[in-house]
Amino acid sequence: EPTSYKNGFESLVELGRRLRITDVHEKNFYEALEELYDYHNVDGKFRIYPLAFVILPQYDFDKEWFDINKLRTAEQEIVPYQDSVAIYDKREEVRMVALLSIMRTIFVCIVLSMGALFFSRDANYLVLQPIERLTAKVKRM
Repeated sequence: EPTSYKNGFESLVELGRRLRITDVHEKNFYEALEELYDYHNVDGKFRIYPLAFVILPQYDFDKEWFDINKLRTAEQEIVPYQDSVAIYDKREEVRMVALLSIMRTIFVCIVLSMGALFFSRDANYLVLQPIERLTAKVKRM
């Protein structure tokens, strides 16, 4: 199944193949990779999944923008295309998913607590109070 990572990386590799005619174009291709990284890196914060690592053997190019060994498996998206590989950093997405999961857990706890409270109140009103009234009437007899 194609992803935006895969489509973007395939487009980048194909662009590199088309620009491979002269050294001037090759330099522009490498500059495009750097610009792609710089576009995502604004004041040390990333806008959206930045490239962390690229290997393009057909251009004798590999670039590691930061240590990918610091990324957990869930924080990286490995995108192979032909003989090239790109690794995207998904830390921001993972953090957002974790935050939303925590919020969902808190919401479920609140809903369950409210449900238990209402159930207890209804059980008291519908079951316990009539039984207590009945036992009070029996004691008066």
